[in-house]
Amino acid sequence: MRIRNNYIADTNILIFHFDDKLADEMPPLLGISIISEIELFAYPDLNEDGKQKLKSALVDIYSFPLSENIKEQAIQLRQTHKLKIPDAIICATALVNNATLLTNDKQLLKLPRLR
Repeated sequence: MRIRNNYIADTNILIFHFDDKLADEMPPLLGISIISEIELFAYPDLNEDGKQKLKSALVDIYSFPLSENIKEQAIQLRQTHKLKIPDAIICATALVNNATLLTNDKQLLKLPRLR
């Protein structure tokens, strides 16, 4: 079964959203890479209350697992654009799923095939 998501949010967008620092509403049909989920839950200052709030906030957001296609695309992005591995995986998740990447990262916004 393929999940239909028009948007993949980068971790920085999720942080801005949870801190109420986004100017716009989060779009419907939003997904995230499993990497973003790991980055959010691995935040050093996240306490148990914060973890519960984060779990509740993510309940309606699909978390894309790693796949062979995402792995291959991430390798290519890392080699071609010298991206950090987490960024390459997040971008690959958007590309493989034909989704628009929501990010505030200037380096990622310059990638030619991302929308």
